[in-house]
Amino acid sequence: ILSFHRGLSPNTEAIRNPLSTPAKEAMSLHLTFNNMRQSEAVSDHVQQMFDDLIKITDNKYPFHVRLNKEGDEKYHVGINCNFQSKQLVSNVDDANLYKALGKSIESIKNQVLKKSKKLRRPSN
Repeated sequence: ILSFHRGLSPNTEAIRNPLSTPAKEAMSLHLTFNNMRQSEAVSDHVQQMFDDLIKITDNKYPFHVRLNKEGDEKYHVGINCNFQSKQLVSNVDDANLYKALGKSIESIKNQVLKKSKKLRRPSN
């Protein structure tokens, strides 16, 4: 299910993942396209790439994804998330948009896993 948010930018959309969780717990991906056209193919690709991360976070935390085209030569992908009261941030530049997305999502995934492990450690 795609819904567009007008207040942030004309090129911002939110993707609600249609998992079996109640709507009030549904995790959302907020996509912002800067200096590039909104693309259903890119939106679908982002949603697919977030599937593992959605499972890891129990579908509870919103992710904000900024896709920027900088000149004719590179893309910037920024992702942020407030995960269990800790701000997680990833920023990646690459000439290939899909590579930048993959690297940025992998970085956020590693941060989530690291934060989750710290929370599970027994305190002495």
